[in-house]
Amino acid sequence: MRKLKLGQALTLIMLCLMPKAACAQCDWDCEEECSSFPKLDGGVEFIYWKPCMDDLDYAVTSSEITNPFFPNGKGRYHYLHPRAEPGIRGRLGKNNFLWGFNFFFEGTYVASSACDSKIESPPGIAWTTLLHPAHSFAGTHVSASWNMHYQTYDFLLSNEINSCCFGRLVPFFGARILSFDESLYSQATDLVITPLIGYSKYHADFFGAGMIGGAEYHFGLTENLGLFAKASASLIAGETKSHYRSELEVVDVALNDVVADGELRFKANESLLMPGYHLAIGARFEEEFCDIKMSLRIGYEFIEWRNAPNQWRFLDDGENSAIAVSSNSGTFGLHGVFAGFDVRF
Repeated sequence: MRKLKLGQALTLIMLCLMPKAACAQCDWDCEEECSSFPKLDGGVEFIYWKPCMDDLDYAVTSSEITNPFFPNGKGRYHYLHPRAEPGIRGRLGKNNFLWGFNFFFEGTYVASSACDSKIESPPGIAWTTLLHPAHSFAGTHVSASWNMHYQTYDFLLSNEINSCCFGRLVPFFGARILSFDESLYSQATDLVITPLIGYSKYHADFFGAGMIGGAEYHFGLTENLGLFAKASASLIAGETKSHYRSELEVVDVALNDVVADGELRFKANESLLMPGYHLAIGARFEEEFCDIKMSLRIGYEFIEWRNAPNQWRFLDDGENSAIAVSSNSGTFGLHGVFAGFDVRF
């Protein structure tokens, strides 16, 4: 009887120890597996931004002004309004890359477009604001379209400053590449007396590189939920390649053909500096499993660039046809929401 009880006791002890041994083996395997991982940090964010661009007016219409040579009355300017469009941003980096600094690469891409048209029935008038004055006329219909592509590539070093009372501060600095191109097209027609058709097209490509610096601040509300804010400034040196074309066609209705036309073309390469800043705020939810940190981010951000390329605005025709307002005096901005996830292991 004692032998039976002793055997039962030994069996019970073995059964109790087996789960602990299994857990210890599991923890050891997990630590061994995690320790073999490289210290990497990656993430993807989906962005939904709306561009804001200076000088996207394309027409003036008036139902009161009936004589363009002696204008008298009220008119209204019409602007293109770029649509909010989806884009993408991705990042990949390595923790403890050099001297305790983390290194990561980040790329952003977004595109947008806009189009509109206005018709003013006689005796009203519609003017285009994008044609060269040598080809401009008072017509009945004006249409315009605009599109742009925006890309940035960042190579950054960062370091984390942790405080149990004040959250976590992550200052960063590095290099940025900026690529931006835009096209602005317009068409004007007058079919009342002498059929006239006017066209204009402007295209600009900017490419440059420079410095970027800023910081990101994290403040925890709970163990997993927190808020963050980000601010950075950039200074980019680059070159803008601009092309402009303005054309006027006179149409013979009887022949159904163009009987006269005129065309002006201008192009330029200009070196310039583009300063800019970036502000963002949002919320973050984090979870950790086996030394793998996963987080979800959502927020709002705003970006602004100065000295952005703009279409030339010509002031006169004839001997003054080349006089124009600067083509790099505009302000270009992007704002909208973003949502994505990060993985750190």
